[in-house]
Amino acid sequence: MAEGLANGNRTRLSSGAVPDEIRVVHNRKDKLGEWPKRSEPLYVGGEPRWFEHPVLAEKVDVVAVPLSAVDDVHL
Repeated sequence: MAEGLANGNRTRLSSGAVPDEIRVVHNRKDKLGEWPKRSEPLYVGGEPRWFEHPVLAEKVDVVAVPLSAVDDVHL
């Protein structure tokens, strides 16, 4: 079972692994029906890239991660 991402704590899965990237599926720009997959790192230099809610933090299961590989996708 995963244990909180709050305050930048690295989450451990039941397997003992620590997730270090997230996969995102996008719409390809100007090519309807193409769905490129991109990997986004969750940490840079050991620091988390995500943003948590400024008040609710670990009380909600939602974060925002900036996307970096979006040149050929439609947002």
